[in-house]
Amino acid sequence: MNKYVSNRASTEAIRLEEKSIQCVKLSKHILPGADESLLEDQAVDFMALPDKAIADTLQRISRNSINFLKKSKSKFKNRYQILKENLNVSSPSKQNR
Repeated sequence: MNKYVSNRASTEAIRLEEKSIQCVKLSKHILPGADESLLEDQAVDFMALPDKAIADTLQRISRNSINFLKKSKSKFKNRYQILKENLNVSSPSKQNR
């Protein structure tokens, strides 16, 4: 086997391994809590998609997750602030001093 063919085969094997990892991540996201067999079957189906489609989908999921976390954090912070203000209005320890 010539060196060029061997090097190209190695590069392709690495690319496919990286793609399979991305497909498993995508499967886990759309099928949370699914058993390993179901996740593998779904990941195999995703392997038929172009690399760009998989990468773009994972980026959209990531952006959406970050936005969701930011919104959730903001809502939690606002609720916490309201609760804190309500508790401080009539704090018994301050009244007894």
